[in-house]
Amino acid sequence: MDDENQVFVFGPHQYALYHWYKAYENKKISCNSLVVHIDLHSDFLDPRIDFEARVTSEDIKRHIELGSINFDSFMKPALQIGLINEIVFCCSTELIHNEYGKFSNFESPVNIAKLLSQFDKNKELSSLETALCKKILQGKIILDIDLD
Repeated sequence: MDDENQVFVFGPHQYALYHWYKAYENKKISCNSLVVHIDLHSDFLDPRIDFEARVTSEDIKRHIELGSINFDSFMKPALQIGLINEIVFCCSTELIHNEYGKFSNFESPVNIAKLLSQFDKNKELSSLETALCKKILQGKIILDIDLD
């Protein structure tokens, strides 16, 4: 764990939600952030519980420990509680549709440094690339990498 740069490394992927919420409680990230989710899987299954906006990180931790939130079902609770409002999925091409719409699948990782450099130089970027750069510069992005 690197608290200064807000980098967390852990085993069970569902603990990402817990650490995101702790960062929110400590005013390190704001609500309605964007998640860039790099994984072989979407982790977008329905959890065994529905959340309301009023939760604490300890509530989330308890639900993880009880098995209500698993490694493949922590993204929807993050949306339900308003912690995030957008997800860019860089996952398996088997993902197609669900209630939140169609997800983009990227064949190669996005080079964030190069993208920001092009944005700073007013190079022509796609609307998605431009929106991603703006979110990064506002500090409203969470990079979630699962090394399956």
